[in-house]
Amino acid sequence: MTPDQRGQGQNEQRATRQRRTDPTHLNMWLTFAGTVLAAVIGGIFALIAAGGDDDPAAPAADNVAPAATTASPPAAQPAPSDASASTGPSSATGVPVRWSGRLVVSAVPSLSDAVDLDREPPRATDDTAAAADLSLGRLDAGEVDVGKAALGLPSAFALWDGSGTPEFAQCQEASLAQGVAKVTAVETGAVICARTNQDRIARLTVRKIDSRQDSVTFDAVVWDND
Repeated sequence: MTPDQRGQGQNEQRATRQRRTDPTHLNMWLTFAGTVLAAVIGGIFALIAAGGDDDPAAPAADNVAPAATTASPPAAQPAPSDASASTGPSSATGVPVRWSGRLVVSAVPSLSDAVDLDREPPRATDDTAAAADLSLGRLDAGEVDVGKAALGLPSAFALWDGSGTPEFAQCQEASLAQGVAKVTAVETGAVICARTNQDRIARLTVRKIDSRQDSVTFDAVVWDND
C-alpha cells in the first residue's frame, strides 16, 4: 500500500468517527424519534376519547318507556239495608211514611225484648222503658202474643179482619175502635194495626214466627201522622 492510499484510508476512518460523535446529527435523530412517539401517543389518546363518548350503557332518550300508572280502585259503595226509610207521602192516603222495613223482635227476656216504634228506625229496648211500644208474650209453634211493653206508656193493637191490606186510615180507625193492650194467638200472615204511645199509626205484618230463636219477623210501616 502506498503512503497515499494509507493516508486516504485514515482520513475516511476519521470522518466516520466524526459523524458518529457529531452532536448535531444525534440531535436530529432524537427530534425525529420524539416527533414520531408523540404522534403515536396522541393517536392512542384520541382513539380512547372517541370510544368513551359512545357509551352503549346510556339509553337514548327516545327509547325510554313512559312510567306505568295505576288506576285508583273505585270507591266502595255502602251495603244495601233491609230497612228502607221513606219521606214521601203514602200513595193511598197522602200521609207521610216515617219508616218501613223488616223488623225482628225477640221474645227472650233481656234488655232488648221490646221495641220503640217511634224511633227512626225503630229501636230495640227493655220492656220496662217508658218509650217501649211493643213486646212479645207467649210464643209457641205458629202462634205468638203481641202487646204493649210491661212498663211502657199506653199503646194499642188490633188484628185486621178486613179485606186487602189496610192503609193509614183503616189502621187508624181499627186501632182506635178495637185497640187493646194485647192481641193473642197471632199467626203467620196476620196483620196488626197499632197505635204507639206517641199516637203514631203502624201496620205490622207477621212474616215469620221462629220458635227455635224465640223471635218474630214483621214487615212494618210506621206513618208520620204528627
